This record gives sequence, structure tokens and C-alpha cells, in this order.
Amino acid sequence: MTPGGNHRLGQPWSRLSTTVRQRLARHPSPAAANRRATLVAAARRGLAWLWPAAQAERRPPAAGSRPSPAADVVRRLLARLPSAAGHDPRPTRQRSTPATGANRPRGWFEPATPVDRRRRLADLWSTHGARGGLAWLRSHVPADPGRRIAQLGAGLAAKAREGLAGLWPALPAVWGRPAARRPPPAEGERRWRLGTRRVAAVAVVLAVCAAMAVWSTGESSASTPEFPPAAFYQVPDPLPAPAGQPGQLIRALEIKGPATTPGARAWVVVYHSRSQDGRDVAVSGLVVAPPGGRPGPRPVVAWAHPTTGLADRCTPSHLGVDGIATLRGYWLGELLRRGYVVVATDYEGLGTPGLHPYLVGASEAHSVLDAVRAAGRLRGARAGGPVALWGFSEGGHAVLWAGELATTYAPELQLAGVASVSPGGALEAMDRDPFWPTPVPTTSFAMLIAAAWHDTYGAPLDVLTAAGRAAVERLRDFCPPSAANTPPALREDPRTVPAWRALFERNAAAQAPIPAPVLFAQGGAEGAASLRVVTRMTRRLCGFGDPTALRVYAGVHHGQVVDASGEDVLAWLDARLAGRPASGCGPATEVAAAPRRSGTRRGAATSPGVTSPAR
Repeated sequence: MTPGGNHRLGQPWSRLSTTVRQRLARHPSPAAANRRATLVAAARRGLAWLWPAAQAERRPPAAGSRPSPAADVVRRLLARLPSAAGHDPRPTRQRSTPATGANRPRGWFEPATPVDRRRRLADLWSTHGARGGLAWLRSHVPADPGRRIAQLGAGLAAKAREGLAGLWPALPAVWGRPAARRPPPAEGERRWRLGTRRVAAVAVVLAVCAAMAVWSTGESSASTPEFPPAAFYQVPDPLPAPAGQPGQLIRALEIKGPATTPGARAWVVVYHSRSQDGRDVAVSGLVVAPPGGRPGPRPVVAWAHPTTGLADRCTPSHLGVDGIATLRGYWLGELLRRGYVVVATDYEGLGTPGLHPYLVGASEAHSVLDAVRAAGRLRGARAGGPVALWGFSEGGHAVLWAGELATTYAPELQLAGVASVSPGGALEAMDRDPFWPTPVPTTSFAMLIAAAWHDTYGAPLDVLTAAGRAAVERLRDFCPPSAANTPPALREDPRTVPAWRALFERNAAAQAPIPAPVLFAQGGAEGAASLRVVTRMTRRLCGFGDPTALRVYAGVHHGQVVDASGEDVLAWLDARLAGRPASGCGPATEVAAAPRRSGTRRGAATSPGVTSPAR
């Protein structure tokens, strides 16, 4: 088919070209015939592109219709074609004068058959030559600029029609496939035609739709959910083989970002990880990316949340970005303002199949590290720079384990630092006499350990009272209740039971070197047992040669430590992610801090004999 032409004349026009070549081949000069054939083909392509009306449909125009300017030019051209009957086959350059009016021979403009029309056009080129035919065509081009523009617009409209035909099946078929001839319209029926105005209207509508599509991809639309649906967390249990690579995304859903940081984006993700015994498991979590177009991969801060429970209803990401509740709006906003991607795992078993293996070090570490890997697979997050770990309570225990296993489990990650705030939580509470000064109640976090380790390791529950066993069963379906005066939960001291003692030692943190600087932050009012455990961890890591610092915030209880230490931890993380070295081990730094509302200064070293916190 000729470029820009009407599909109904695709085959006739091709046959016309063949007829011209056959007639020119009869001339005695092959070189002249080749030149003429080349000029004829070039003229035909140019005419078809500029004036698509030249290939008008072969049916007569409808009564009362007005021909377009381009069609008028072509009709006048065809009117001057000489008759095949009066053609002299000898080559000549003499221009013949066509007959006009009533003396015009039959077929000059209204040929009897399509074959006659093709012969007349061939006669024109063979008699007057391609150069003469083109000269006549140029002399009949409208001199009026407005008319030229009208003809050019008709050509462009035909081009637009050809392009839209590939998208809109209602338009005629293109690409050389002639459409089937339609039956004549019934009386009173109007045949639908695509005029220039309609083409322009369709083009405007398509342009507006394309602009709206581009806008909707760049901005958060009203359809973006604030919370992920329950079906998002449903995965097969166990996962089908073959096992996915750790950190490989199973699915991701973009949700609304934090309202305190306009332009930030957030996703809830489900990714592959490994259980403490190496099984392929699904773990969920959150990824929050800062606004702006910072070039290159962004640094990552992996947040490990404190104790929430064992049941699926305790999953932090169920609340969307509000699931990072401990960081609150202020600390999360500060991390995003610095250009860090924040990754927050839910841990194994929270939201996904199975009971959460609470304070099982290997499981927690795998969940934290694989969440960072999953964030690196989100295109919109652009996570891939150095990684810092920040955890509180259960999360403090998790990031210490993640630091220990990073070299062997995720060697590709650039671990820059580990900030552990009040690590261990409930595990530390077991490092005291469970009956003195008060018995461990059924609302203690020790019940979470009993339930999780019984499912994970088969730890015996005969150390619990009847009330303790009932509390363990409730925790499988409900989140931990508030502390209250409840019956004692332990029947005997689990530290004296070999099976339990071995599990305590197996899941204790800071038992191996960590290939990055470590910062401990501890509340001074959390109890002597907790401070004793953290001090022992600090000394052990210093013995491995790891740069380790301990800061104790005087008068601060367990639930206030994040706010009290937040600004110091942020400054320490900034230095580590910027590549600045950390100071070596030293004595514990005591910080006088009065807990205040989020966003205010949390405290500073005030005593003359206390070392100022190192940045």
C-alpha cells in the first residue's frame, strides 16, 4: 500500500504501477524507461502522501457533497489524461491539447472501467514524460496559501487516521489489508465517516487521557490504601518449592506515606526469608522512602520494633505507616528528612503463617536483614547504600543478632552501625529470681517466651502454673494485656531446668563479634538486672575488638528510652552512614535526661565527671 493512502485503492494502485512499468518497457531505450519508472514511483509516493484524496474511494460521491480542494486538483489532473485510443505509441515530447466540453472523448474524466482509468494515467506519463507531468502538476497547485494549508491539513488528518486505526478497531483496516466492501446503506441510514474535526477531537481526548495517566503515576492517588487488606498477607503454608532467594519479594503494595512528610512513599511487602532452622518462610514488613530525587542509592535504616505479641492481630504493618509506632511521627520524619530509606520488618510469624518465634535470635536476624534486601528490590525506594540497624527492646535483641550474622548471612550488605536500645526486654527479666522481690505474673513477657519457645523448640511447659498455661494459650490469639496484679505464672525457676537454661544461652545476644560499631542505650530506671546484662554485653563486644559505647539515661524507664536517646542515636547513625569512624570502647556514659514530648531535646551529659556522648 502507498504511504498515507486509502486502503480501498491499495491493490489497484499497485496494479497501476505494474502497468506503467510494462508500457515503459516497450520503449527502445531501457535507460530512459528506468529513469521514467523511478520518477513515476517517486511522483506517486509524493502525491499519495501530500494529497490522500487522490486515492478516493471508487464509489461515486454522495449527492450534495462538496469535494475537498485536494480532490478537486486530482480530478482536474485526471480530466487532462489523453485517451488510450488516440495515443501514438512512438516516443514524443509534444504536449497534446486535451479535448474539452461536449467534444471530449468518452472516458477523459469519467472512464468506463477502472482499467481505463489506469491506462489513461499511464498514457499521460508515457506521452508527456514524467518531467512534463510533474511540471503540469506544479502549475496546478493552488497559489492561495490558505488553500495549501487546507490541503496539508487534509494530508495530516489522513496520517492521524492511519495511526489511530491501529488503536481503534472502528477505523478502517490499514497496513495493506483491504477492508471488505460494505453493503450500500439502507434508506434513511447515514454512513459514519471520520472527518477532520472528529479526528482532532479524538486526538485531544487521547492526549488528555495520556496526561492524566502520567500524572496519576507520579502522584499518590485517592485510591492508594492507607492500610493493606487482610488478603495481602495470605500465602501458602508451607511455601511451594523451589525456595525463593532470601529477600526476594513475594508481593508489594504501595500505601499512603506518612502525613508528616509530604512526598514520602510507603509500601507494605511480603518477602522470602529463613526460619531459625533454615526453612523458606514468608515475612511481611514496611518500606518508607523519603521524598526528593537524591541521585544514586539511598542509605537504609532498618528499624526493629519492640514486643507487640505473637498473634497475627499484633502485626505492626496492619496499621500502615502508623505501625512504626515507637518511632512516632517525629523520629520517622527525621530519618526521612535525612534522605534515609526506613525498613521495618514484622518478624517471622506476625501476619504470616505460624506463631511468631519471639526472641529467637536467628529468626529475628534473618527477618531484619532480608527486609533490607527486599527494600533494594523496590524500584521506587532506591535503597542500596550503607545500612544501619536500630532496634528497641525485642528489636534491640534482633539488631544485635543481625549484626552478628550479617557477615555470613548477608555479606553483600554494607553494615555501617548497630544501635541497640534496651536490648532483650523480656529475656533480661528472666535473669533474676522469678519469685523475689515479686513473683513473675501471668502478664509478664515471660509468657511470650514460654509460648514461642514451646512451639519452636518444644520447650517443656511444666515450669508453669495452671494460670500460666492458660495465659500462654490466650497469647496465641490475642496481644499481651497490660501489666496487672495477676496470679504467679511460674511453678519453678526455669533457670534450674537444663532444657530452658540451654535455650537461654542459645539465644543470648552479643555472643560473637559484630563487624560494625555498636551503640547501647539503656534507661537508668529499668532495674539493676537489666543494666547488669547490658553492661556484660558491652564488655564482651569490647573484648572482641568491636568499637562499642554504652549510654545510660538516668531516671528513664523502659518505655521512655527511645524518646530520651533519640537525638543521640540519630547523630550517631548520621556519623556511621557518612563513613566517619567511631570511637573505641570506654566507660559507660551517664546522660541526665528528662523525658519530654517528641521533637525536643532529650538530654545531655551534665555531670562534670561524665564523658559527653561521642558523635
